[in-house]
Amino acid sequence: QKNQTKYFEGIASSFELREAQLQLYSAQNNYLRSIQDVIQKKLYLETLLNTAQ
Repeated sequence: QKNQTKYFEGIASSFELREAQLQLYSAQNNYLRSIQDVIQKKLYLETLLNTAQ
């Protein structure tokens, strides 16, 4: 958002805006992968616990 404002005000270049967008998308992707990993590990743990009973 901040870099987008700078771009529209002529302070930042389109390259800088694109770099900021790519960093945002990368961070969002990493966050989603982490959530997916937690869910998979939770399911694995639940499977182990149910098998032990």
